[in-house]
Amino acid sequence: MLAVVVWLTSARALSSMTQPPRIVVRAPTVLMARPGYRNYLSGMEHFTPIIAVHASCAFFVLLLGPVQLLRRRRDRAHRVLGVTWVSAMVLNCVTSFFIHPHGLTWLHGLAAFALFSVGLAMWGILHGDVRMHRRNMLGCYLGTLAAFGFAVGVPTRAISQTLASSPVILLGTALGITLLVAAWSGTIIRTYRGTGAQRAPSS
Repeated sequence: MLAVVVWLTSARALSSMTQPPRIVVRAPTVLMARPGYRNYLSGMEHFTPIIAVHASCAFFVLLLGPVQLLRRRRDRAHRVLGVTWVSAMVLNCVTSFFIHPHGLTWLHGLAAFALFSVGLAMWGILHGDVRMHRRNMLGCYLGTLAAFGFAVGVPTRAISQTLASSPVILLGTALGITLLVAAWSGTIIRTYRGTGAQRAPSS
């Protein structure tokens, strides 16, 4: 009997020695106790990677849009920035279809209509119809502006909740996108200023 007890004790000790240690990483207790840290976690949980890409593209579109719409000179800079704008717009619309916590809404319909309008705008400019191109691009911009205003103004939306709980993170991201648009558009305009220029007809 004594031999059995010794054998069991030795087996348990050997088993505990062969098992790898469990490492658990937790935030410091002092940090987790701070209200700001809890607010940060509660705010960031609303922002999935898809929502972050979607919101960033929408803000990029809104910032670059006036540069394209207000510049009367339709030069190579306009075309290069236009490709950037259209790419961000398409990505903005496509990612919206992956965000449907309550099913499809009128915002998804607006995204589908925006994709259709972008297609018409590209078709128009490729076939020399500048008026069709300009009107559809303007419509896309105004639709994005309305959708973004709704996303910011409704308290239950992710942007509004993150702005209330983690304003520094959200405003810092917005500032970063603003600087990116300013640097990119300024570089392109300086590089291609007047190259292949033509005056846009008044609409």
